[in-house]
Amino acid sequence: MCGEGVPDFYAKEVIGKFPYCINPLADTMLKDYYESEGICSDMNDLGYRKDENDDFVIEDCLKTIFARYYYTKQGQTAFDALYTNRKSMRDKFIAFWDVVSSRLAGNPFVVGFDPLNEPPALNNVKNPEISQPGVMDKEYLTPFYSKLFEQYSANDAESIMWFEPVTIPNVDGVLDGGTIHPVGFKEPPGGHFGSKNHVLNDHTYCCQLGEDFEHCAERGEPNPAMAEKCLVWHDKRIG
Repeated sequence: MCGEGVPDFYAKEVIGKFPYCINPLADTMLKDYYESEGICSDMNDLGYRKDENDDFVIEDCLKTIFARYYYTKQGQTAFDALYTNRKSMRDKFIAFWDVVSSRLAGNPFVVGFDPLNEPPALNNVKNPEISQPGVMDKEYLTPFYSKLFEQYSANDAESIMWFEPVTIPNVDGVLDGGTIHPVGFKEPPGGHFGSKNHVLNDHTYCCQLGEDFEHCAERGEPNPAMAEKCLVWHDKRIG
């Protein structure tokens, strides 16, 4: 999936040769709708070259933003497997963090563990309710993070977990002017209010306001002229 850090043998096992968002028949019937909405595309239709391992060539992958690949048939299928533990993918992910947290237990140069950067929702084409604010956090990320925290704690009782909400709608706000949505966590996953072992990791970018977005896209930073407005918005997110 264009270099997302998952071993080939796992990615190919869960994706298979014919991934789909709903089912093969529905995807065929809804193809025009998918294209109009920019969802459920097929990475094989992008025209990217492949290497000797049948992986897409990274130089081609970098032609567009990585997040685009999350909403392909391949991306939807893979994340669905991770969150629902299909083919034991969640168990294997936790086993990976067992090794990492055990190896780094007590290391004074490691502040904490962030198990999954900007987690996208699972198959929100097949399950559109997942895109409602807080639903993915509550139904899937909470139990997922709780199991990870149990593993961290077993290896090091002082370990800290940085946990993040799902990206959409919590992080992505360009299209709606930076609307702020509450997260769906009722308490720190696997912990309690006031836990010294948890940090809610909020990814907040002023570019989400949608103002002067071209400047953000070109430079990777908001226009300095928006500094005051950005500060007000960040304070609102934290509050």
